Amino acid sequence: MRKYGSVLLAFSLLLVAPLPGQDTKYPPQGEQIPGPENPAATSGHCCATGSERPLADSAIKAWLADVRHWRTERLVRIGFNEAQYDRPVFQWVQKAFIQPQMMAQDRYFYDPHTGKYTVARYLEDLKTRYGGIDAVLIWPTYPNLGIDDRNQFDLIRDMPGGIAGLREMVQSFHRHGVRVLFPYNPWDQGTRPEGAPDWETLAKLMAEMELMATQWGQFLALSGSRRTSRDIQLFLNPRAGTVTPMTRPWHGITSAGDTGSIRSSP
Repeated sequence: MRKYGSVLLAFSLLLVAPLPGQDTKYPPQGEQIPGPENPAATSGHCCATGSERPLADSAIKAWLADVRHWRTERLVRIGFNEAQYDRPVFQWVQKAFIQPQMMAQDRYFYDPHTGKYTVARYLEDLKTRYGGIDAVLIWPTYPNLGIDDRNQFDLIRDMPGGIAGLREMVQSFHRHGVRVLFPYNPWDQGTRPEGAPDWETLAKLMAEMELMATQWGQFLALSGSRRTSRDIQLFLNPRAGTVTPMTRPWHGITSAGDTGSIRSSP
């Protein structure tokens, strides 16, 4: 009887073992899916330029069908649940296409002479430059993180006006239809201990600023269960390379890369 029990256990383990990756003609290369092959192109990509012959519609449709099949099967394999994406409070992320990373020292954002945040001026300048933005990532941690014992949360709290001033600044952005995000830096390990888990401090701080469920950063250590431990609505925006099957349902925004700048007043 013990022999048959061992065989049954081994067979059960085989059934639950991870399945091999699905077949696709266009396996991801790093974080990108290659386009359809174009033998007539000499530039090394699928799109034709100049006098090159473009791909036939049938080839593009076949490529798109293959990619869609890969995506559908991948979502099934990771047990993806899109319930978080369907929540009304998070619908704005599906239309937030332009989001710059703005250093907190930007002089269009704050006037040190008056001690006031100049949100309208900052937004008007960006509207003139490239048509405006949908959301903004405010980055107060670099280059100051590590210069003293203050941790990343202290550097946010120490911005001009403190929490009350930040709350008013966030509300000003919201009145202009722009969402606000702040960073989370998990590599901040050598500064003042907060005395509480990062995810608890993060949720509390975002709620104090009334950030309406926005956050940005590398959330390698934050899982969905922790995210809801305070019943605070935070939609996570990972940097490239940090998304895993476990955290995919909690990542509502994606970023192509880091673009930061410090500008001086004209």
